[in-house]
Amino acid sequence: MIHKTHTNKDLIEIIEVYDFTDVITNYRDLNKDALVALLDIHLRTIYDITPKKEYFDCNDVSELRDYLKHPSPKQVISIVERDRIVDISKKIIFYCRICGYCLGKNTYEKLDDLINDAVEISKYGDIPTIRRALRLLRADTKIKEKIFPVITYRTQQRLDRQKLLKKNSLAKMSVHHGHFVVKFS
Repeated sequence: MIHKTHTNKDLIEIIEVYDFTDVITNYRDLNKDALVALLDIHLRTIYDITPKKEYFDCNDVSELRDYLKHPSPKQVISIVERDRIVDISKKIIFYCRICGYCLGKNTYEKLDDLINDAVEISKYGDIPTIRRALRLLRADTKIKEKIFPVITYRTQQRLDRQKLLKKNSLAKMSVHHGHFVVKFS
């Protein structure tokens, strides 16, 4: 029932978030196959869970089962691949910030190469450098179709919480116009 792309860490996270720790004991010491078997059995025997929208987009047990049946939305990449992706995004940032969106020998000679690189890195939107590169690239007027990063639900929730926190914590200034009298005694 549980797709093989869900890592051992993901399964442990589900057990902790939905508080299955009382049923599945010593879950941190188990290997992935044992966790899959125990979690599968437990999900077949329960009928209700408390939704944890800040972690997973699941309202009930059937949605959690469906989430686990499908491949994991998180992109698991090797360190070498991650470094390559980050280098591409830094090259795009260099094109945007330093070169002022100008094609040339230092960055990209053709617009198609730039677009291909942007589409390639857009799959890894959970990495902050990729999000920044694509945000800067969307300001380029030469590119008609805007490229947005693919972000997992959990990362999007975290970003929304940060944005709300930042919005509510900033001081606001208001200016009132009119006639004021200031008296000193």
